[in-house]
Amino acid sequence: MEIRNIVLSAKKSVQNPNVWEIAVKYQARFTPYEVNQRFNMRDSISIREDDPISDDVITGFVGASSFQSNAASIDRSIKIKVSAAGLDTEWGEEELYAIVKLKNTDLPPLEVIKKSRTLDLKP
Repeated sequence: MEIRNIVLSAKKSVQNPNVWEIAVKYQARFTPYEVNQRFNMRDSISIREDDPISDDVITGFVGASSFQSNAASIDRSIKIKVSAAGLDTEWGEEELYAIVKLKNTDLPPLEVIKKSRTLDLKP
């Protein structure tokens, strides 16, 4: 299994300007063996803020959902909401990135983790 094509996006909520809606889309890829076995999978994301010394953890791993490895390529999407105060960790722009974790729950501790590109954001 592998994670490909991570796309991170963020926008202010229309209903509440103090909330940001964050979406992570990615492609889960599986081998023919994994597709044939239809393993149970679980994915989640963590949002981080890129800092020169130590990155800030905006969220732990959240948005977990389950699915099966029943195709060679499966498009996945996880959406979460984060408070504007939680995103505002420094003066000016924030540089966010997502970490996607994909776990085979039938064969623990088999998991893959991949980082997205950085998204410049002005909260």
